[in-house]
Amino acid sequence: MLRTPIALSILLAAVAGCARGAGDDLDSGRTSRIDAGRGADAWLPPGADGGPGEDAYLAPGEDGGPVGDDAGPIGGMDAGPTGTDAGPMGTDAGPTSSDAGPMGTDAGPPPMCSESPCRLVAPQCGCPSGQACYLSGSARTCAASGTGGVGAACTTGSNCAPGLDCIGFGPGIQQCMRFCDVDSDCGAPGALCIGTLNDGTGRPIPGVRLCTAGCNLVSGAGCAPGLGCRAAQETGGARRYYTDCGPADFGTQFDFCVDSSDCDSGYTCSAFDECLQWCRTWTDCPGSLDCYPTGVTIGSVSYGVCDV
Repeated sequence: MLRTPIALSILLAAVAGCARGAGDDLDSGRTSRIDAGRGADAWLPPGADGGPGEDAYLAPGEDGGPVGDDAGPIGGMDAGPTGTDAGPMGTDAGPTSSDAGPMGTDAGPPPMCSESPCRLVAPQCGCPSGQACYLSGSARTCAASGTGGVGAACTTGSNCAPGLDCIGFGPGIQQCMRFCDVDSDCGAPGALCIGTLNDGTGRPIPGVRLCTAGCNLVSGAGCAPGLGCRAAQETGGARRYYTDCGPADFGTQFDFCVDSSDCDSGYTCSAFDECLQWCRTWTDCPGSLDCYPTGVTIGSVSYGVCDV
């Protein structure tokens, strides 16, 4: 059964949310075409509100939802199949006579674990050597572990390294995403522990959270093929900006868009229904375009968009 994310306060995606701050005026003296009152970027449920006073290069109506909602695109994200079950807990990783290594010891039963039957967040416990803890529907299960990192394409949980699982963003588009308890489990700048999953029937899976993807807005690195790196903002608390992966199309500079899913990775859909390229400085922009501030700062990096 596929697990689908519940509308999340993560702004994952449809349009890059860009609120303008005090630094909106450019050295060149030109005025950026930013529209105040547009919402923050992301794959959010209709009617969600990003809070008052948000400027910017965002498509209308975009919003992040309350913190702690689902981390994925609306109704599109699921954990997918997790691979073959390792069998009942307590079984050996192999025949009892098999050699686990130079010492000749057997892999034996899984180590004691504070969570039953196994712990999803790294460092994991509860599974035999060579296996990892994944989700199958809403149940935790041990299966052969993979090596895929965050953003790696996958078809099953066993393609992903321990502490990650295969999450779906739409038909045929899946990538490894990290389980977490707190933000510090997520590591990369822009990655926050605010994603949740449902079990495929609309019911949330208790005690399970996911990191957003700490991807690169300018290069698009950190997302699987078919997905683009998007900016989003919390609507409560510290109202932090973060990044995540979402559906991407082929729109590039000045192409028409309804939301950021119409734009290629590295671009966001502006309030003027144009795909605009993300930038850090004017050197990221093509031709004579300049980099206009958006108020989006992730980690220590401030991002703008390329425009005339």
